[in-house]
Amino acid sequence: MVFELIAVLIIIYSCQNYKKAFFIYLIYKLVLVKNISLVSVPGLPLLTLDMCMSFWFLLLYLFRGSKKYDSHTTFPYTVPFALWIVSWLLSSIYSVAGFSTEITAVVRDVTSNIILIYLLWKLVDSEEDFRFLFKWITIAIFCTCLYGFIEFILQYNPLQNYEEHLMNDPTRTIDFSYTTFARGYRISSVFEHAIGAGLTWSLYIIAVIASKIKRGIKLPLEKFSYLTSLLCLICVFLTKMRSPLIFLGLGLLSCVNFKKKRFWIFLFITLGLGTLCLYAFRNNLTVLWSLFDSNAATEVKGSNLEQRQGQFEVAFQVIRNSPWFGVGQKYDNVLPPSLTSGLLGLESIWLQALVWNGYFGVITYAVWFYYIIFKVPLKYHDYTAMFVAIAYGITATFSSLPGFNIYLLYLVIFYFIKSTRKYNWSK
Repeated sequence: MVFELIAVLIIIYSCQNYKKAFFIYLIYKLVLVKNISLVSVPGLPLLTLDMCMSFWFLLLYLFRGSKKYDSHTTFPYTVPFALWIVSWLLSSIYSVAGFSTEITAVVRDVTSNIILIYLLWKLVDSEEDFRFLFKWITIAIFCTCLYGFIEFILQYNPLQNYEEHLMNDPTRTIDFSYTTFARGYRISSVFEHAIGAGLTWSLYIIAVIASKIKRGIKLPLEKFSYLTSLLCLICVFLTKMRSPLIFLGLGLLSCVNFKKKRFWIFLFITLGLGTLCLYAFRNNLTVLWSLFDSNAATEVKGSNLEQRQGQFEVAFQVIRNSPWFGVGQKYDNVLPPSLTSGLLGLESIWLQALVWNGYFGVITYAVWFYYIIFKVPLKYHDYTAMFVAIAYGITATFSSLPGFNIYLLYLVIFYFIKSTRKYNWSK
């Protein structure tokens, strides 16, 4: 009831101050897991609290705020988003589980990947907007770090244990579990998965450092944001996942500027803190070494290139009867494990696109990456956003990213784009 009560209060507040309520909802989404259901009847599309809130803010925007809160430029992702909707609908029609089963996934994807991102572009459109969000997201991220430390000490996550039982239909409950063999306990804090947690903390670090080093922006709660970034770095290591480390390393390339003094100061500070972290966590760095050492990679039992090749071979077998539109996201409910077990966790965005949406889905994702990495950043002459998008694209190519809220990536990219002279949000 706690999650539902908070949602009701946000909805009530939205009738008084729509824009500020939407910002509060974005912060609330950090802890709002996908399995908090309002309608969960077997045989009917699942309706979660998150979906309902996204639709509420869209309806309120269309009826009351489309003119008042409209950004001064057109939405830049219309083409890939339209292709996505077409791809998802066609895949749901041709899915092996049937349209009635697949439509839930379509509604979820539309709310999280289309509606929310559209509202982000339209509503978060001034320096004041971003500063408000950054301030409160910083406080929220700081709290997730503290909870992550508590979780690491306890070697147990009470919040996730509670959230596992929120779904009325046990067949739709999210499974938070994973093996602790070799790597030991992996923290996930308030997030759904350790990978999603690590990516969120990494993205926060990238946003703070790039804002300061590359743009020279004075951030709200600036010293506190530096402390939060340091805690995020520690938590990234405590997830014991390779994907967040890859994303962090690639994303920090957006900060490189050899001509600025701030970069060299940051570099020396980072080397110093990095040395201290390596010493302090010397017994928990197997995952880091696994990126460079084959023996360590074997020890952590992570996936490799040969395994990924095998997954693609299985994927082509799975979609052989529906190559263009895939088999949908609910294929596990229908297809035998003897056919699908080799897919493992679909550990690449391209594997997901191929299996779920077929060749048309792969083309759609390629168009989306073209827009988010090249077309939109180059339009606004913003290379910081480009490097962040590239970091995400490479990470998503080599790993699945469960538990990561994609709207946070867009929020960071939109901030860098809209703070450029080319966009000129003061107009």
